[in-house]
Amino acid sequence: MRCRVCLLLICAVLVDVHSHEEFEPRPYDGWFNNLENPDWGAAETAMLRQSKVDYSDGVYAPSGGGRPNPLVISRAAHQGPAGRPSSVGRTAMLVYYGQQLVEELMDAQSPGCPIEFFNIRVPEGHPKFDPNKTGNMEMTFRRSRYDHRSGFSPNNPRKILNEITPFLDGQLIYGPAKAWTDAIREFKGGRLAATSPDNIMMSFPLNNTARLPYANPPVVREHKLRPVSRFHAIGNPRGHENPFLLAFGILWHRWHNYQAGQISSRNPNYTDEQIFEIARKRVIALYQKITFYDWLPLWLNISVSPEQFRLDYPYYRSNGSRGFRQVPYQGKYSGYDPDIHPGIKLEFQSAAMRFGHTLVPPGLWRRAADGCSYLPSVDPDTKRQFAALRLCNTFFDARRFVEEDLDSLFRGMATTIAEQEDSIVVSDLTESVFGPLEFSRRDLAALNIQRGRDHGLADYNSVRESYGLPRKQTWASINPLGYNLKEIAAVRALYNKSGDGLDDIDLFTGGMLETTAEGPGELFQRILLDQFLRIRHGDRFWYENRKESGLTDAEIYDIENLQLVDVINAVTFVSSQQTQRNVFLFQSSDNVGCFKQPAQLDPEGSLHGVPMLQPCTDLRTYDYFSGSEVSFTLTFLVLAACVPVTLLIMFLLSRHKRQTMYKTRVPPPTLQRTESANTNEFAALEWVDLENPGRIVTVFLDTIDGKISVFNPQRVLMRFVDLLFVPSHITRKSTKVNASEVEIHVSSDKMENFAALKLPEYDLVLQFSSIVERDRFVTQLTHFLDSRQIQNTKRQLVENYILRNAVTRRVRQERLNKFFKKILRIFEEGDTREENMYVGDGDTLGSELTRIELTQAEFGEAFGLKPSSMFVKHMFMLVDSDKSGRVSFREFLDIFILLSSDDIDNKISLLFKMYDVDSRGVLTNDDVKNMVRSLLDLSENATDDRVSEFTAAVYREAGLRAGTEMTYSDFKKVFQTDHYAQTIRNATLGLNDPDADADQAASPTSPAGPNARMIRRRSTLVRGYSGVPDPPPPKPHEFSSESFASRLKPPSRPPPRNLHLQVASGTRKDATISHANGGRRETDSGEGLSEMSDKVPVRWRKVQSYLATYRLQIFWLTLYCLVTAGIFLERAYYYSTEREDRGLRRVAGHGITMSRGSASVIMFTYSGLLITMCKNMITALRETVLNRVVPFDSFHSMHKIIACISLAFTVIHIIFHGSNLYHICTQASLDLNCYLREYFRASHELASFHYWAYGTTTGITGVIVTILLIVLFTFSLPYARRFLFHAFYNTHRLYYAIYPLVFLHGSVRMVQEPHFFYYVVGPAVIFAVDKLVSLNRRTLELTVVKAELLPSEVTALKVKKPPDFVYKSGQWAQVAVVPLGSAEFHPLTMTSSPHENFLSFHIRAVGPWTTNVRRLFDPSQRTDGGMPKLILDGPFGEGHQNWYKFEVSVLIGGGIGVTPFSSIIKDIVHKSKSGIPMQCKKVYFLWVTRTQKQFEWVTDIIRSVEEADQRKIVTTHIFVTEIKTNFDIRTSMLYICERHFQKICGRSLFTGLEATTHFGRPRFFRFLDSLRNRHPKARRIGVFSCGPGPMTLAVEKAVQQVNKCEYPTYYHSYENF
Repeated sequence: MRCRVCLLLICAVLVDVHSHEEFEPRPYDGWFNNLENPDWGAAETAMLRQSKVDYSDGVYAPSGGGRPNPLVISRAAHQGPAGRPSSVGRTAMLVYYGQQLVEELMDAQSPGCPIEFFNIRVPEGHPKFDPNKTGNMEMTFRRSRYDHRSGFSPNNPRKILNEITPFLDGQLIYGPAKAWTDAIREFKGGRLAATSPDNIMMSFPLNNTARLPYANPPVVREHKLRPVSRFHAIGNPRGHENPFLLAFGILWHRWHNYQAGQISSRNPNYTDEQIFEIARKRVIALYQKITFYDWLPLWLNISVSPEQFRLDYPYYRSNGSRGFRQVPYQGKYSGYDPDIHPGIKLEFQSAAMRFGHTLVPPGLWRRAADGCSYLPSVDPDTKRQFAALRLCNTFFDARRFVEEDLDSLFRGMATTIAEQEDSIVVSDLTESVFGPLEFSRRDLAALNIQRGRDHGLADYNSVRESYGLPRKQTWASINPLGYNLKEIAAVRALYNKSGDGLDDIDLFTGGMLETTAEGPGELFQRILLDQFLRIRHGDRFWYENRKESGLTDAEIYDIENLQLVDVINAVTFVSSQQTQRNVFLFQSSDNVGCFKQPAQLDPEGSLHGVPMLQPCTDLRTYDYFSGSEVSFTLTFLVLAACVPVTLLIMFLLSRHKRQTMYKTRVPPPTLQRTESANTNEFAALEWVDLENPGRIVTVFLDTIDGKISVFNPQRVLMRFVDLLFVPSHITRKSTKVNASEVEIHVSSDKMENFAALKLPEYDLVLQFSSIVERDRFVTQLTHFLDSRQIQNTKRQLVENYILRNAVTRRVRQERLNKFFKKILRIFEEGDTREENMYVGDGDTLGSELTRIELTQAEFGEAFGLKPSSMFVKHMFMLVDSDKSGRVSFREFLDIFILLSSDDIDNKISLLFKMYDVDSRGVLTNDDVKNMVRSLLDLSENATDDRVSEFTAAVYREAGLRAGTEMTYSDFKKVFQTDHYAQTIRNATLGLNDPDADADQAASPTSPAGPNARMIRRRSTLVRGYSGVPDPPPPKPHEFSSESFASRLKPPSRPPPRNLHLQVASGTRKDATISHANGGRRETDSGEGLSEMSDKVPVRWRKVQSYLATYRLQIFWLTLYCLVTAGIFLERAYYYSTEREDRGLRRVAGHGITMSRGSASVIMFTYSGLLITMCKNMITALRETVLNRVVPFDSFHSMHKIIACISLAFTVIHIIFHGSNLYHICTQASLDLNCYLREYFRASHELASFHYWAYGTTTGITGVIVTILLIVLFTFSLPYARRFLFHAFYNTHRLYYAIYPLVFLHGSVRMVQEPHFFYYVVGPAVIFAVDKLVSLNRRTLELTVVKAELLPSEVTALKVKKPPDFVYKSGQWAQVAVVPLGSAEFHPLTMTSSPHENFLSFHIRAVGPWTTNVRRLFDPSQRTDGGMPKLILDGPFGEGHQNWYKFEVSVLIGGGIGVTPFSSIIKDIVHKSKSGIPMQCKKVYFLWVTRTQKQFEWVTDIIRSVEEADQRKIVTTHIFVTEIKTNFDIRTSMLYICERHFQKICGRSLFTGLEATTHFGRPRFFRFLDSLRNRHPKARRIGVFSCGPGPMTLAVEKAVQQVNKCEYPTYYHSYENF
């Protein structure tokens, strides 16, 4: 108590005499402590060496390669029995004060980065580490951090870093940096943050809520990592290693707050910062005094008193240089010397300061407050008690022991005697010191030896020599006093085996063998003294340096009179009566009362029957990938399975969509019971098939005409069934179906409201509003059939069976297709015998097909003609020889053979009989008119004037007076003229002629023989381009056969090099503009021009032509690919060679190279995708000069290419990311702090795969983005775009989520700083502006003025044009139909001309959305009569809009691809008619279509153009390509009728247009090549094609071929539908 009163008085004096003058605070990082050499003593600087560098390669490779295994050395020199007390009474207080002093002076325990493993192989059968004798164990060891500016050459060997300052500056109290200090301060009253700031003796530091990076290995007892937040917030990063080290941390924490409290109470005007710095200065001064003058003398040599050490203890010191001055230096402090380097030497750090390991006891006696009893320790698992606290089981689990009784730890450390001074280290350190998870227990002595080798320390004798000591010559001379003889002998045996002897002993082992009872041997003494003296004299702020320390003489005097015990007494409940005055030493005079420990701690000993110490837990290993196997496997299996699963979902959705499309879009209204007074009229829902919705119809049973008629709600006839009266006595052929038998199927389940009428063509399936209505219909139908004497049978079946087995129109069509294919097969085989007609793909199939009978409607459709036309009716009546109302297989085959032959007489006879309905052998005037009317009826031009004009022309051709009867011979005169005879002769199918020309209209002088077809082709070209077969004299801008044929001569310039025209039989082979589908295709792209036999030049010319045509696209694509490759290679190179300081590639291999390179490409391509989606910007730039150098028309293709590139690199990124994660997950968790420096991860969190994948922003966003990309790209397939456009559209909008997720994915700084922002910010801004422009336009809903359902599933919409909507012909817009989704936009080309005050769209129903549009605008589906609204976004440009930039333009439309050209040709005519000047002088419009049934809606457009085109700027040709497909028979009749009508009327029979209709595919090369002669002055010809891919590809090939000539140059722009 007396001491405590004195202490308080001294403290009061210190406060009173405190100088109020300003002083320089000590720097936290050591910089500028030495003003002449600012980095001397700074943190994160290299340690010094006294001895020579001994790296095995002289640069960085560890030394000691030939020395014994450190574990073997440890067992020989450093392991032995415990329980031997210190010879001179050193206490545990001295030992653990020394440990916390080590944490104050140096820290080189952090591993280097990149991690370098220098593991110690465990000898097989090691009793602790390999008891099972596996022989494959290694004790993990990581090399120390080093200065990366070193280690490159022997002149610059590796230098080890000291992470803290070497000064005694209170770092273990305040932390290694200013930020750390701020984190543990209270910032009030100058205190450090504590739980009870007003009660110092009960206060503890706060919890580490700031998660300061304390060393946090696994708790060895639990073998698991725990959160770092469990630690106290103190200054020492390694202060929680054991309870004794933590006790010192709390002691100094309390002492600072005690000082701050005293200063604050005496100086209330001081700020928090002033109080803190004054208290810090005093605490550090006291810490320096205790360390240097109280602890160090006892540590070095117990025989020297502290007073002797302070005043006249002789020693040698160096100034930090390589040499060591042999000059005695008296111990009295002589002031600061700026020439002395205070830096830690490696000999001190790696060996000498580790001398204390031999003093460490295996545990501690914890003395209670009464001073005589001891607190037992309890095993938390078994609850078993032990007499003392075991060291090995407290590692990093110190807090519970400190908070249990902190005072007992100080009492125990003061009286627990340290282990004996020798080379032996207790098993708690040599067998059970803490380690990482993968090796929980390690050998500290072996680690010390390995650390010296890691640091390249010289051998024991070399170090002695460097410190001015003589080399040891004999083993006995190592310890001349005779200590450690047994260990020296064991070490001798080891080193003699290696042949190195004394000159290769490791420094730690050699120095420890010198140990005597007094303390360390002469080598370690000299190293320790040298280091501490340099620290004292090289510290400008040393407390005795009055000029810089800021302390007054009085303060220094009082500090000199304080000891560690005074600090303990002041801030704990440990009184001065409970400990000796010198807590570092327990002497015999201190043995008062109960102070003496009960016994020296021995792991094997016991006290009063209670074991002294708890056994250390065993070694445990850990596989860091354990626990990740399932998550790793499942994650990548699930991601891989997402692809087929998404595909499956896509197909299932498509199937479901096709089956239930009408339910999701335009469901039919609820059926209502009919209110009609007509008992034979019924309202019902006609069931079409499984893929199409029902339609509301009205069924009428016409008892007068014997018909069943089906009308839509607008009373438009949709179908009729003609049930003729068939007397029962008529005998039918066996192949006929009995038309007088009809089955009626009615449903017997569910609502029982279905009725199916089984008909010869296809079934009529009706759904009524109720069973009552259904039964009424069946009753009336039965009466109706009975009245027609038609037998009927009624069957009750389940509804699903009725629907599943109903013969729908589609099923009937499939049967008809097979029917016609069989006809073709029989004809091609040439065997038309009756018995062979029943042999097909199988007997059943063959007989089934031959039993099929065609109705009049099906017969007409077989020719592509209107079933109700007079022509079809006459033909049908003629073919139906048995007058059954059906055409049998045999009857159809007969007419097929007839039309396929070259027999002119039979063909003319067929035409004659078609209209000789009375079989009188003559045609009356009415018959001839009926024939003419039937032909005109096909083209809807059957006006009376046209019929009269045509009839008069026929009579003139026959040489008869109009109105007279015409005999067969007269009729033959008409068709045996030069024109028609050859036409009829050529009207064959050409099935056996692979080179037959489909356009069979020949020249009147066409010769027979081998070259006949070639000459006919020439004629076809001439008359095909001439507009009419017999043209009048040529007019300006109009073709004639003579003028155009004359221009087919070779050009005046020479032909292309190495090309010549083939000549057959002396006749030049001119080209046709069409050819048969099944014929040879050599001339499609100009292969009719024969090249040299050398294929290499031919291929090279093709390459040259391709490069010339696509030079801009190739240039920009190549440039883009090169930039992409450059980005990838730059990142790959960087992470392969320039980023080795992280060591990530050493772990992950080249996976990190590939993943980072691909990541950069992903960032680049994803940004590029945004640019390609800026439609408004592209449309605007298309009108600028940039359009000459940038192919804006190819941006859509570029979008796909970039998407494919990004997909490829995304897959690469995912694959190698998985590889990287696997390798990372196999690494120690703490090592990842080096590999991933930018990424913060709590030290207790194991870096398992599920942590990386699902516990990090990078991982979870990566998984989500991967799934989203799989969905997006899967639904981007053409199949999805066609059948699931809604899903395609919505999944494509996932990029709104993908881009933010990608940004988050790379923003975590896991490997590098985020770069995506730099790539995406520009494109994102442009895209956002472009999107805002579109959104601004989408706010206006437009009214549909007119909607028409045209044939060929085309819907025509006319919309009121917005006032500010300006567009060019050929452009397109995005259109949304409000009822189908106001956010679902589809690209549609505008078919209206810019000058028109409306917008028109022609939409073909080929997919779900377009089909729903057709149904939505179907009058039969609308009940309110209102038109749905449209939302428009556009216009957007494409290549077709550039037609006006060429003097000659060729527009080629395929099928529905005609839509952009309908706008263009109308615009052309308007500008021509209005006198608007145009650069374009001539336009050729070629429409290629499969069947003439698709002409209907285009016909009106072309007709209006022909009427308005006074200057004949536009020349139109129509090509029908349906040759040799399905039922090819109609082609013959098309030729006959078309040529006949065009001969007479000068117009197409089927279109009524002046435009010539051709049959077969166009020969694009011949056509384009002929333009060179027609327009010799043209230098640039624009070719614009739109349609299916094969057609545009054929055009492209033709363009490439014609571009081989010198001029003109053909520019091709295309768009595929």
